Amino acid sequence: MFVANISNVIVALTIILNTAISAIVYLRNRRSATNILFSLLGVTILIWLVTTMISFQPLDEASSLFWIRFSTFFAPLICFFFLTFAHTVPNPKIQMKTAGFFILLFSTYLIMLLIISPFTFVKVTMVNNFPNPAPGVGMIPFMIFVGATIGSSIFILVKKLRRSSGIARHQIRLIILGIISMPGLILLTNVIPILIFQNNSLVPFTPLLTLSFIAITGYAIVKHRFFDIRFIIARSVSYSILIAFFGIFYSFLFGVFSSFFTIQNIQAKTVTVSAVLALIMTFSFQTVKRFIEKYTDRFLYQDRYDTSQLLYDLTLIMASTLKFEDLSHQFLKTLIAEMRVSKGAIILANDDKIYDVIHEGYSKTPEYSEKKVFSLIKQNRIIVFDELPEDETKRIMRDMGIFVAVNINTAGEQIGLLTLGEKLSGDIYSVDDIRVIEIIEPEVAVAIKNALSYDEISKFNLTLKEEIDQATADLRNANKKLKELDKLKDEFVSVASHELRTPMTAIKNYLWLALENEKGANKEVAKDLNIAYSSTERLLKLVEDMLTVSRIEGKRLVLKTEAVVLDEVIKQVYDEFTVIASPRKITLNFTKGKKQITVKGDKEKLREVIQNILGNAIKFTPDQGLINIKLAEKDSVAVIEIFNSGSFISKEDADKLFEKFRRIETSGSGQSPVKGTGLGLYISRQLVKYHKGKIEVKSEKGRGTSFIISLPKQDVDKK
Repeated sequence: MFVANISNVIVALTIILNTAISAIVYLRNRRSATNILFSLLGVTILIWLVTTMISFQPLDEASSLFWIRFSTFFAPLICFFFLTFAHTVPNPKIQMKTAGFFILLFSTYLIMLLIISPFTFVKVTMVNNFPNPAPGVGMIPFMIFVGATIGSSIFILVKKLRRSSGIARHQIRLIILGIISMPGLILLTNVIPILIFQNNSLVPFTPLLTLSFIAITGYAIVKHRFFDIRFIIARSVSYSILIAFFGIFYSFLFGVFSSFFTIQNIQAKTVTVSAVLALIMTFSFQTVKRFIEKYTDRFLYQDRYDTSQLLYDLTLIMASTLKFEDLSHQFLKTLIAEMRVSKGAIILANDDKIYDVIHEGYSKTPEYSEKKVFSLIKQNRIIVFDELPEDETKRIMRDMGIFVAVNINTAGEQIGLLTLGEKLSGDIYSVDDIRVIEIIEPEVAVAIKNALSYDEISKFNLTLKEEIDQATADLRNANKKLKELDKLKDEFVSVASHELRTPMTAIKNYLWLALENEKGANKEVAKDLNIAYSSTERLLKLVEDMLTVSRIEGKRLVLKTEAVVLDEVIKQVYDEFTVIASPRKITLNFTKGKKQITVKGDKEKLREVIQNILGNAIKFTPDQGLINIKLAEKDSVAVIEIFNSGSFISKEDADKLFEKFRRIETSGSGQSPVKGTGLGLYISRQLVKYHKGKIEVKSEKGRGTSFIISLPKQDVDKK
């Protein structure tokens, strides 16, 4: 009986402490994941504790089995909150990765389902009127899950402990102690005795074990400012002391005065009720007073207002508003509404000129004389109409309908004038009113200065944007004109090339006939004709190249796609250039695989590419040099490599090789500078791109240069 009473006291105490701490922590910061997780952990422990105590009450076997399963059902949830809490503390957001969080959540769900199944607790037998559960095979994964989550929680907190310092270190150390103490004690007193020794005599002390975690965490809260709620506890304690003091004081006064004015004895409950009513009246007095004042002010225009709240509101407006117009309107609206003023204005004035007037309470923008405004500004003080003698200043303020004028300046720079109209109540401006104006004057000067600077920067940015947009439009128009000129140029080149090709071909044919007729007749004439023929051939090649460039850049080049056997194309070009290479004793080799390599493309254009590359190789190869042509297949790509010995191209020059009209002087060839159009390699690269391939250059000093052409090898049966 004594043990049962002690157990009930412990349960009640644990429930009260657990609920109080969980509620305080949650209410302290409802958006912090750490606070939310701790509160959920506390609530889950509370539910588990209550259901556990119910499960070990003297019930029938079926009911006991249900409550044992139901109480154990919450244990995985406690482990889940333990682990997520350990990951997160003391951060405001959950720190677990999304994948890990959902894996843990799903595992928790599976273990909870397993617990309520017949596999974790098979049956219950009553021993000395206490239920004794018989564990099943489901207890194994449950224990593994509990051990893994609690162990992981401690491991994570230990890692945080090593990286932390100061108050955070003390906090985490206490959390670790609390986590170890509660599960550890439950394991030693509940799990092991029940599972191994079939003994549940220590179960009534379970609340005492959970109380260890609550007590240690509570100590961390109060002593080491865990969750930063010390001020809540301090304020609650002081407020409770205040209530107790007033209660005792009013009860004492009631008793003393009652003894003087009444003959009958006053009952204790009467004193108590009177004291409570007195406390209610005391704490509700300010609320009722404010309510009455609010509605009487509305009708009677009383001047009372909270100066501290007004200053706070005005400061907030000045600190949070950037645009001058918004700042001025909000400032004036708040000021004249709280002070019960009819109207107000901010006049921007400098260098004897008025630049702008922002107003509230006027039906239209007031027109002020610059002379009168600057006569008020020059006094450099707060001018109150009712405090002035009958002089020129008072006459000016009467004409302008101004009752208070404040010069606004900062750091010696004049900004303008703040003006206020008459009070709605007809009274004069009070000392509190003038005091508020004195306090806000320097602040409003700085705020207006900053707002004007912001507006100036915004206008500058807008002007700059307009200028940039205009410049961009001009560039766009210029680019459009350049494209039109480039198109005209391409058309001219195309027309000129077409027109030149026919007469140049005719000249070449006539020169060839003349050369054939002069063979053996006149050597001097034959020599001159040969020079003319070569020059004509070069000119014809230039015309052909320019025509090709025009078609490429005008996107008018059309490929005659067909199945092209690269072996045959390269062999034909190889045979042509063998004749050219022989007089200079240049060794020309062609190596290919046993299997033919076929691609889809324009046979003549591919022949032109190989001719250009091989022609350059022969030009820049020294006499008795070496040129190797290799054809191979690599990863469904046809690779043509043309290597020439002796010449060297630097990496900087290699990037410029394929530009129009670019000729690079190579070293190591031993030849005089080679003349050319500078279009061959540009055309070659463009033609290869049309075939969805690429050309690369590799050059090694003292060894030679390789041009590598890569073309996608396609199935010739596919279109």
